Amino acid sequence: MEIWLILTCLAAGLVYGFAGFGAALIYMPIAVALVDPVVAVAAFAVASLGSILTVVPQAWPQADRRAALTMLAAAITLEPLGVWFLRTSDPTALRWAVSTVVFVTLAALLSGWRNHRAPGVPAWLGVGAGVGFLGGSVG
Repeated sequence: MEIWLILTCLAAGLVYGFAGFGAALIYMPIAVALVDPVVAVAAFAVASLGSILTVVPQAWPQADRRAALTMLAAAITLEPLGVWFLRTSDPTALRWAVSTVVFVTLAALLSGWRNHRAPGVPAWLGVGAGVGFLGGSVG
């Protein structure tokens, strides 16, 4: 079991290093199949802290700060609800939820779907809330 988790971490890190995103799409479905979802989410959250030091300093000068701070506020507000959901839900149901979120996200990426409208405050709040809840509940 450990070797599969180590190989998964290496693959997720490699993808993140090249693309700048997508590590969770690789790590979470396999990790939740091998360990308890609470452990998988916590391990991914701790591992992700390192990207703050590498990504944020370069991205912050280029960021739309109003949008970023709005999304951050919504994410921080909804993350406790996601963590509560993680702690109180059935682990098997969470495993299926993780797989479903990953599949839907992957399908959207592969289809080439793009939002062509300029996002505003409602979109920022929706994205932030979704990130907060999903980050807390399924990583």
